[in-house]
Amino acid sequence: MLPKSIFRKGLFLAPMANYSDFGLRRICFEYGADYSFTEMVSAHE
Repeated sequence: MLPKSIFRKGLFLAPMANYSDFGLRRICFEYGADYSFTEMVSAHE
């Protein structure tokens, strides 16, 4: 469980399927996002 202090101040980028690639996350960091999460990995073969 994450400490509450991590959510006090900060901008988050939520995971978006097929959109939250490295390039988008990097741009969001440049515009002030403090945290970013990657999308779920597909388990299909």
